[in-house]
Amino acid sequence: MIELLRFFYRLARLQQAPQDLPASPLLLALTVAANVAVGTLGGSRYFGSIWQALLANLTDVTVVAAMVWLLLSVNNRLPRLMQTVTALYGVGALYDAIIVVVQGLTLGADGVGAGLLILLLLVWVHVAMGHILRHALDQSFPAGIALAVGVSAVSFVIVGNLFAVPAAGP
Repeated sequence: MIELLRFFYRLARLQQAPQDLPASPLLLALTVAANVAVGTLGGSRYFGSIWQALLANLTDVTVVAAMVWLLLSVNNRLPRLMQTVTALYGVGALYDAIIVVVQGLTLGADGVGAGLLILLLLVWVHVAMGHILRHALDQSFPAGIALAVGVSAVSFVIVGNLFAVPAAGP
């Protein structure tokens, strides 16, 4: 398990590639579970309840899988689907875990500093996602990042419209 965490850490640092992962349904299931669990934990305060956060995260992983399937299908790279989504979900779970820790450490702290740190982490996760997508699609690094931002944007819009975040109090 530690070696798997190290792999996703190296993948997030652009030192590994998604093709270095085995095409394993069990590994895919584990990364989906980790992604949904950590995302639900971190998102429960934004979505108003743990159940809304769970549904939002299940929707997110479904939308990401559908978008990646579409991208790989259009580019005749569909055999790479399992490794690609496994890599994306593993890096996503790592990112969400770091965000949960950062939010916990910065609770009540200066909003600007915490916000800047979260923004930097958001940029980092899109660079890592771009790295994964460029390898999966045989594209340039900038194209991979653009595709990562596009996948995230589509997922954000769908999840945001299906699971409205409750308004903040006065």
